[in-house]
Amino acid sequence: MKKTLVSLLCIAFALAAQAQGAYGSLRGTITDEFSKQPIYMAVVKLQSGTQTLGAFTDSLGNYIISGIPTGKYTIELSALGYLSLGIS
Repeated sequence: MKKTLVSLLCIAFALAAQAQGAYGSLRGTITDEFSKQPIYMAVVKLQSGTQTLGAFTDSLGNYIISGIPTGKYTIELSALGYLSLGIS
């Protein structure tokens, strides 16, 4: 039985939609849905068209992706032994 990922997306997604060429960042914490323990080395990917940005979580389940251009993204979370989760 695979477990489910939970992302506490402290979405510091400071992307000003009106400003062309604006960049922002996304940070958060990935934890196990039931145990609430952080998940180490989970993959967080942002996908928009052909562009993909991403990061791994640290030992506390934290991640940060910087230098994100303004736009709409699908966020994909995955980790070994867990079901993948996609958020649009």
